[in-house]
Amino acid sequence: MKKLFSSTLLSLLLAGFSVCQAVSPDRMNAGGVYIDQGLPEVVAVYGEPVSAKTEQVEAGFRHTQIIYEYGRNGTTFNITFVNDRVKRIYVAGNNGIATSDGIKVGTPLSEVKRILGPGKDIKSEDGTKHRVLYQLEEPGDPDGSLNFYIKDNKVQAIYVDSGLAI
Repeated sequence: MKKLFSSTLLSLLLAGFSVCQAVSPDRMNAGGVYIDQGLPEVVAVYGEPVSAKTEQVEAGFRHTQIIYEYGRNGTTFNITFVNDRVKRIYVAGNNGIATSDGIKVGTPLSEVKRILGPGKDIKSEDGTKHRVLYQLEEPGDPDGSLNFYIKDNKVQAIYVDSGLAI
């Protein structure tokens, strides 16, 4: 009985660890832009955006969200700020913008998993969409995540999310 309990407990623990690969806060970035970085720092590096829109958002509390877009012709690099701090980063298109680990649009899925570990594969019910999720390991912000959207076994987009309900 004790052996059965130990085996069951070990299986449950291993299953819990395989739910989602944790990443450290220093990996929550793209293009040298990090979660919680200040708006002036980003503008100092990238200059003024191609477009910017400001929205008032109600999500348990009222705040202003600014979305900066850099890039043209399908080479999108969007940065969402709340209270002048980076809260989301989205990269799509082959624009050379990469994470600090060198992962960018076009990187093979096998390379992402070699660098960051297996992550959590999430596929749509119809099988047309696939992403690999890495959860932020910082206990104070359990919803932060690093997401890679996959098409034809290559990164199609990178989405870094602070976990703040925007």
